[in-house]
Amino acid sequence: MSTLADAVVALSWLFLVYFVVANLGYYLPSNLAGFAGLLESVRKRKGKSIDQLEESPFLPGIAIVTPAYNESELILDSVSSFLDTEYPNAEVVVVNDGSTDDTLDKLRAEFDLQPTDESVPDDAPCQRVRTIYRAETVPLVVVDKVNGGIGDAQNAGIWVTDKPLVCIADADTLLNRRGLHMLVRPFLERPDETVATGGIIHALNAFEFEHGEPVAMRVPSQVVRFQVVEYFRTFYLNRIGMTRLGCLHLISGAVGLFRTDLVREINGYNRVRNQHSEDLDLTLRMHKYMKRSGEPYRIAFVPDPVAWTDFPNTIRQLGHQRRLWFEGLLQVFALHRPMIGRKRYGLVGLFALPGLLFIEGLGRLTEAVGYVVVGLAFLTGFLNIQFFTTFLLLSVGLGIFISWIGILSDVLTFKLYDQPREVLRLLVSGIFEPVGFRQVWSLLSLPAIRDYLRDDTDWAALVDDSGRFASLSHDAATGRTDGGEDDD
Repeated sequence: MSTLADAVVALSWLFLVYFVVANLGYYLPSNLAGFAGLLESVRKRKGKSIDQLEESPFLPGIAIVTPAYNESELILDSVSSFLDTEYPNAEVVVVNDGSTDDTLDKLRAEFDLQPTDESVPDDAPCQRVRTIYRAETVPLVVVDKVNGGIGDAQNAGIWVTDKPLVCIADADTLLNRRGLHMLVRPFLERPDETVATGGIIHALNAFEFEHGEPVAMRVPSQVVRFQVVEYFRTFYLNRIGMTRLGCLHLISGAVGLFRTDLVREINGYNRVRNQHSEDLDLTLRMHKYMKRSGEPYRIAFVPDPVAWTDFPNTIRQLGHQRRLWFEGLLQVFALHRPMIGRKRYGLVGLFALPGLLFIEGLGRLTEAVGYVVVGLAFLTGFLNIQFFTTFLLLSVGLGIFISWIGILSDVLTFKLYDQPREVLRLLVSGIFEPVGFRQVWSLLSLPAIRDYLRDDTDWAALVDDSGRFASLSHDAATGRTDGGEDDD
């Protein structure tokens, strides 16, 4: 029995050390740096309205690129919302990725699209473009191409535009009318260094909207509420802090702004169909390319609400999303394993990526097992009350504290969550999110390990030492193994 007791105690200490490293060594430093960055951002903008940006003669052109595959039901609303941007020098590029429904027909009818003689460059890393259409009354370009997947479609839009900046946005993203002004600010403040920016993305289904603006907070379910809390803890201040530390590792695929020439230089997005983290992969390849170039650069997260997107509303939807996320995370680590722990890549390799792998990724499973082992050890008398109290304080207590910092920072700064009752519900949810929700979605993610192990893609061969994505044959890019031809 003493041997078993010693093993349980040793294992419990190991879990305690993990929680100390995770919370005190990763989340707390990045969130405190984020809080300092948020205060600095608010201080800088005092007396400087975003309206002043509209008067600047130096606003660079921006292309909003959105891929669309069988998006007939939402495509018109999506394009209209992008066209509603108040940014004066923007165009919308919709890439119809071989849709088999009437997505293209609806666009042609609604916007009176006219075919052009334009084409994409021969070196564009995408499937064949059939026709490029333009609208005569609004800044809209529609690219009709052979189906190639999300990354392939994004590349087509990036290679079509002549704008110096490209905003990649999902079709179901609602862009803040001032969102592009917010995202472009770092490019104006540090034009020689900034290569990419992202911003705060709120839950679309947590608000009621009128004319594209949130007018009331209405969180539809506890599942969404837990995700809002999770976002504040792991994304909001954390991403601001990573920017301040110079190691922001992710610009969200929901919406992000990039230097067009740099995206082209690294051969665009990952075109492999079964890749589920194209956004993370692209951001890391940007880091890799810029680190090797030796030029100063900056990838920034702006603490502004730039967009809204739907959060999963049910456990089933959440499980599907997290399984894809986790499989994508494993794929990215296979792609970029040489960056982890390498001094050459600065804090990206020494801090951000190890934290992403061992704490935000695999750490969820470690936490779930840790809570069970320590809880059972205490109930069976293997651990005393002092150890158990310390464990709860350093695991659950710090997790709650970090969540509350994120929630209150947003409430006090942007006041989107301005209804006391809903704010209270978020704070209460912050108590239970670390010891319930996180473990549930960790278990929901487990099938991703099976899916990853079944995949025979040689991920490590797809990115070279400079961060460029490898050139792919047609079959490799589309995932075909039969050598067949795509239908026109």
